Amino acid sequence: NYLGQYDGRKQSTAVLKIANKYYMASAQCSKKDEFNRKIGRAIALGRAWKRFEEKRSNDLESMKKTCPLALFKEDRPDGPTSITK
Repeated sequence: NYLGQYDGRKQSTAVLKIANKYYMASAQCSKKDEFNRKIGRAIALGRAWKRFEEKRSNDLESMKKTCPLALFKEDRPDGPTSITK
């Protein structure tokens, strides 16, 4: 689970890696709502699982550019330590 902000709204992002394919989805909290990490995580995970069921994987190269923190350590551009640099 990766937490970030989009347009001032908090967002939870879930990433599944199954058979070397990524399935990523997110849930955004409305500016009017109170953010709840547990609920956001559950919604994002459900959406990622639905992408898996529909066989709609995300392209690894585009994920490296748009959200490298959501990648698994072995797939990060600079290897397992890239997040701490």
